[in-house]
Amino acid sequence: MLSFSMDLPSDDELQLASKPRRRVASSSGGSEWRRRGPPLDQYRAVPVTVAGQRYDSLMDLRYKMRSLQRELLGQADEVEVPRGSPHFEVIQALFRRHPSYRSKVREPIHSFYVVRNPGYGCEFQYVDARGPEYRSDFSLLKCTRPRPKMRRRNLLMEACTCAVTPQLEAAAAAAPCNPAGQRCCERCGSDFKVEIVYTGWPLSTLIQKFEVEAAPRRTPAKFAKPPADAGCQLAQFRLNSEADSEWATAWERFHEQQARLEALCKHCANRHTDEVRQQQQLERRTRQRGSRRGPPLM
Repeated sequence: MLSFSMDLPSDDELQLASKPRRRVASSSGGSEWRRRGPPLDQYRAVPVTVAGQRYDSLMDLRYKMRSLQRELLGQADEVEVPRGSPHFEVIQALFRRHPSYRSKVREPIHSFYVVRNPGYGCEFQYVDARGPEYRSDFSLLKCTRPRPKMRRRNLLMEACTCAVTPQLEAAAAAAPCNPAGQRCCERCGSDFKVEIVYTGWPLSTLIQKFEVEAAPRRTPAKFAKPPADAGCQLAQFRLNSEADSEWATAWERFHEQQARLEALCKHCANRHTDEVRQQQQLERRTRQRGSRRGPPLM
């Protein structure tokens, strides 16, 4: 009886390989196909250290974390990873790489869970200081993506977000709750992954409007380094500098007056994002049609 084996690529490699490609002009005058999205070198060639352990690349980290999920689950559908577990620090260090760690978590984290989700594979969930009723999940893919480049715009957005954190927390505290004490969506009343969302101008647009309309003349040239336990935060304002402190105070006042915040569930937030995107596409098409027609005849 003949038998053979074939090494299949992992789910991550299949996902990266399935990215659509586009044809671009090459320096030799012809054309070549290039993959959309971040180059594979960012995933494969850059070593990364998590919880004191060195991994060859982000792909290697993602593969090891998925192997850990399967190892912990075994045949079960849910396994708790308490604070005293040897795997707790590794999962927490991985979670700190999430781009929205500061907005998702209210420290300290009490325990993690590895859950088998039918149709989606395994996922990590966590319970923080808000208690078991606020148990939520986080994406392994987002935790193992390349960090954003340290550009000035990224640093400014991080610093602005850090400055208005008390306002975001106040909006979350003012959100309606169900009888069980869980935060509910202001539109449909659901308690499924409720987060504070900018339903007016997005944060990036608010910062641009502030710089044009209400910002002091001098914009902050440098940013203070965040504390070691600040998660993935990149920057914050230097409050010991008079100019930077003035700029931050003016931004907080502008954000309080102009920002429109709502507590929305995942479905309503996605629906709102789709509506905004469709509106932007409609406005863009209208401008393009107007530019093609040219100025009106006198």
